[in-house]
Amino acid sequence: MKIQEKSLDEIKRILQKEKEFAEINSWKFKHIPLGEMEHTYEISKGKKIYFLKELKLHEAQMEYFLCRLKLSHLPFSIYPGLLRQKILVRKFIKGRMLRSKNIDLNLIKEFAIMRNRLNEKRFFNEYNILKVKNFSQKDDGFCEEGIRKSFSQAQKILKKLNKYKLQEIDDFLEILKELGKNKGGIINDYISMPFAKQHQDFREDNIITDAKGTQKLID
Repeated sequence: MKIQEKSLDEIKRILQKEKEFAEINSWKFKHIPLGEMEHTYEISKGKKIYFLKELKLHEAQMEYFLCRLKLSHLPFSIYPGLLRQKILVRKFIKGRMLRSKNIDLNLIKEFAIMRNRLNEKRFFNEYNILKVKNFSQKDDGFCEEGIRKSFSQAQKILKKLNKYKLQEIDDFLEILKELGKNKGGIINDYISMPFAKQHQDFREDNIITDAKGTQKLID
């Protein structure tokens, strides 16, 4: 089941309200098969190229926070108002994915700045335009049920690997056993983490080096 709530025609009608996209049919839409959301595009007109995506609620809110922070290594929407309708439009980044651990120190610093600001209750509440909770019981597996399943899946996988008689597997099983003694407390702590700690996909595949050599975090 797809999560998107809008058709492409609906998205175009929303865009059309912005002066730049008034003549929406003069823009070219190139579909990008990326992630679970269907409506992700490269849109272009002449030399202008943008990244367009229909977002889930928490994604739209995160993009709005980034608009307020305006960090150079963390791209943000150029039409913040559209985020209320869960539509992201930002500059299209051309480049290559980072294939090493050589992450720009400035990118790491900006990522830390973002995380710290999101954990400030005053900042979070002031710009929480979509009224998302600090944590979610429903979204993307960052919930009690998802973590409980992770415990169960880890145990099943490790038991299957146990046939190889490796000390590392025994060690992991022992760790899992100890964690299991306080599984309820661990789950409760995790689901009550601040919003900023929920999505931790900070890795090379989500970093693009653009034509100027600047690293950009794209997820």
